[in-house]
Amino acid sequence: MLRILVTNDDGINASGIKTLAKLASKYGDVFVLAPKEEQSAKSHSIHVRHPIEFKKVEDILPNIDTYYADSTPADCVRIAYFYLEDQFDLVLSGVNAGFNLGEDITYSGTCAAATEAAMLGRKGIALSTNFDDIDKIEKDLEYVLEYIFNNKIYELYPLYNINIPLNSRNIRYVRQGKTHYYSYYKNDKGYLSSIGRPEATPDDIELSDVDLTYKNNITIMPMSFNRTCEEALKELIIKFETENNK
Repeated sequence: MLRILVTNDDGINASGIKTLAKLASKYGDVFVLAPKEEQSAKSHSIHVRHPIEFKKVEDILPNIDTYYADSTPADCVRIAYFYLEDQFDLVLSGVNAGFNLGEDITYSGTCAAATEAAMLGRKGIALSTNFDDIDKIEKDLEYVLEYIFNNKIYELYPLYNINIPLNSRNIRYVRQGKTHYYSYYKNDKGYLSSIGRPEATPDDIELSDVDLTYKNNITIMPMSFNRTCEEALKELIIKFETENNK
């Protein structure tokens, strides 16, 4: 039986993680370790120089071992792996309140938790839906999980980002599109408040995660944590190594 860690970046009390943990229990032995408080847009940050509050809690998810850490989603995965020494097979991260599309992925704690799993040699799947739909997601999430586990896509590739609009049964495999999180800042007596939203850029890629999610498709994107630009590397090797070896 699969051992499944469920985490998120919306915090241990978020409705999305409760729905995900409950439904995932059909497919494996589930435990939950999530941030104590919301950690949205914390990306792949971890704490290395101060203590992290860690606690087992009893009153959030009946019959599922549940913990919180007062830290980031990536740290939650690391604590499960290095401190609990749990040999989980798969991390399900979400369900996030808000799509994670295009450049949003760079900021996303949801995607970072799944990525940390893959970096540790496990499997990771990030799951997100629209802000307004998070409390209505159960039926659609059930459909997506059935697809994931019946087809065992995590055995084909270790890391995915999935976005789930409501009332869709169209599943599309996609590449990353183009968005940017535009902000303006309000200054209140020396304290800045950021107000913003992600927007598709004018040159967004047709049939991307951005394009097809907003056209009401469930989108599945395989991700990589290797930051090498292979195209640039090839050009640099050809240009400079060839010249230096003349």
